[in-house]
Formats: sequence, structure tokens, C-alpha cells
Amino acid sequence: MKVAYLFFASVLVIASCLGSSDKNRVKKSTMVAQHHEKKIEPDTSGIKKLSPDQGKAQLGQTIADTVFTLQQPLSEFRISIYNHIPKADRYSPRVKVRELIWQLNKGQRLCVWYLNKNNKWIYMDKLTFADSAVF
Repeated sequence: MKVAYLFFASVLVIASCLGSSDKNRVKKSTMVAQHHEKKIEPDTSGIKKLSPDQGKAQLGQTIADTVFTLQQPLSEFRISIYNHIPKADRYSPRVKVRELIWQLNKGQRLCVWYLNKNNKWIYMDKLTFADSAVF
């Protein structure tokens, strides 16, 4: 009788474990499918070749268009700009940068920085980021 009871209890434990792992597999596969959903993004690869006005014509109205100098240290958001500026000019009030930001799609933005050289805006760098990003 004890052997039958132990056998029955073992079968119940194994069956309950198998059932829960199947549920976990379903949950994991659903999460993976949701995580790998393909987002449709506008093509921004050619932005390097465009002036700010051409960028506006291609990507539409910006949500921000700002000009600033490097007189003050840059925030984390703008830190990659230093990679394109000689060390001697990194805190210069003479160096002007133009920042354009577009809303690409729901939840995603594109920021493009241009450097003013000889009164002409030259592409410098870009950053794509989530609306929810905190810098």
C-alpha cells in the first residue's frame, strides 16, 4: 500500500511539473515574439549627405531646431559631438552646432547635429533614441 501511495504521489508531482513547464514555454515564446517585432523605420542612412533644409524636405517638419555653441560643457545627450571637434575647440564660443530633432515614428526620434564651417552647416553626427530615453 505504501509503495502504491508513493508511486501515485510521484506521478502527480511529475505531471504537475510537466504542465507548468509547458505554460512557461508558451509564455517565453510569446515574449520572444513580442520582443522581436520588426519596427518600420524611415531610411535615415542618407542623412549624412543632406543639408538641414534637405533633411527637413526628406523627413518632414522637425520637433526641434536649435543652434548652440560649445562654450559650456555638453550634456550626456550631446557628448558624441566632442568626437568631431578638435580638443582645442571643445569649449569654444566660436564653434556653432545646429541640432535638428525629428519624430520618426511612435516612440522613436532622430537627432542630427551639424557643424557650422564657413557659414555652411556640415553634417557631424546623428542619434536615434526612444521617446522615453532619459539623458
